[in-house]
Amino acid sequence: MREIKYRAWNFKEKKMYQIEAIDMRFERVTVTKKNADGQEYEAYFNFDEIALMQYTGVKDRNGNEFCEDDAVEYCDGENGDMKGVVQFYEGSFVIKDSTVSEAEFDPEYDIVSLYDISITERSNITIVGNIHEQPELLYSED
Repeated sequence: MREIKYRAWNFKEKKMYQIEAIDMRFERVTVTKKNADGQEYEAYFNFDEIALMQYTGVKDRNGNEFCEDDAVEYCDGENGDMKGVVQFYEGSFVIKDSTVSEAEFDPEYDIVSLYDISITERSNITIVGNIHEQPELLYSED
């Protein structure tokens, strides 16, 4: 069975949380926070306060779990070192080339299946951050 997990980036707090529960009816998530004394308590965020990121079921070479919006570096054996962002695109998780602007994006050339690249022996794939904590990892016109 596929493991279903999510994490959430809280825009206001600028902090990542592991999701404990998702309430689709009231459009909110439950997370565990710690108070100043280190005691844990449940907290809730509405969907409009967070970016919800799903676990892909794939881990990098260091055992870290890939989620949507993770920035990665990899070598596909044909094109050399590449940088990209994990996204859900047309029914599957892919790595979208982060060096290409939205205006220049061509899905035929600028994405690769996360599954395909994760199973090839010649691939090295590593999470280097995520686009919420490190937006500079995305393409910039500057």
